[in-house]
Amino acid sequence: MSRLSAVAAVGLLLVASVGPSRADGPGAAKVPAAAAAEPAPRFPPVNAHIGTSAEGFDRDGVIVIGGEARAVGPVHLFLSGDPVAVYTGGWRMRPLDPWLRAGPNTLELRARAGGPAYVKLAKGSAAAADDKVTELARAMLPAGKERSGEAKFDPGERPALPAWDELPAGAAGEAEARKHAAELLDRLRDGARRHDGKAFVRTYRAGRDIWEPAAFGPDVRSPVPARVRAVVDDPATAPVAEDRPLEFVVGRRAVLAYVRPAPDPDSVSPVPRPYSLRLRRGESTFLFGPIQCVRIKGEWLIWHVEAR
Repeated sequence: MSRLSAVAAVGLLLVASVGPSRADGPGAAKVPAAAAAEPAPRFPPVNAHIGTSAEGFDRDGVIVIGGEARAVGPVHLFLSGDPVAVYTGGWRMRPLDPWLRAGPNTLELRARAGGPAYVKLAKGSAAAADDKVTELARAMLPAGKERSGEAKFDPGERPALPAWDELPAGAAGEAEARKHAAELLDRLRDGARRHDGKAFVRTYRAGRDIWEPAAFGPDVRSPVPARVRAVVDDPATAPVAEDRPLEFVVGRRAVLAYVRPAPDPDSVSPVPRPYSLRLRRGESTFLFGPIQCVRIKGEWLIWHVEAR
């Protein structure tokens, strides 16, 4: 694999500095303080670079993909048969540390209606001028297609993570996944209604408390839980009632659950960001999700959720 060109390296450095939750494109909002601080990984980071343009996709040595600030999809990023992220347009970088396993992995893009979408996986960072960034895999989803086809890759050494239980095949597995994801989301809403920040954080971080020490080290102390707990504990905070349905994407072992927001003509960004839960405190809105839920040794938990 080849090194990044100088221009691409600068672009990657700028994006990496703002963290995984930032929406890209003109007028993108600043990253909330609760989402900005992320510790350095113990293993070389692997990031998915996703865009709507083929610019840079076929060029070796260029990781950053072009992306207009327009809505598409939604497109779902699958790793080894399970959904891990929802892409709705623009240009985004998605860290993949919570999901990759040592040995063979597969990358795939899926969409019920519409692309285009292009993704490249890159290992390493551009934090220093002599850092090596190598491409691991790439996939493209043309407009009108539902699946991109799988790209196989080996990310090298990764943290040891517990195995997820396989879901029953067919409708039975999908029904089970939907049921338990909805229950976990209801548990978050209940914690927010009762202003029980401790219970809220325990539920939404159950999976992260497993993979974060493995990926970043046992002594990592993220400031995010304390900030989230303070928001939920505040009597002025309340969950927002949703008038749009919860959507589910089910894989072999995991399920993503999210609400697809309606286009907002007053928004500074034309790309709507999906979420699972909204909390409101005065004029401020806090978004959680999409949530990814898995079952480990018979117990369902939230493995990953964005907080922004």
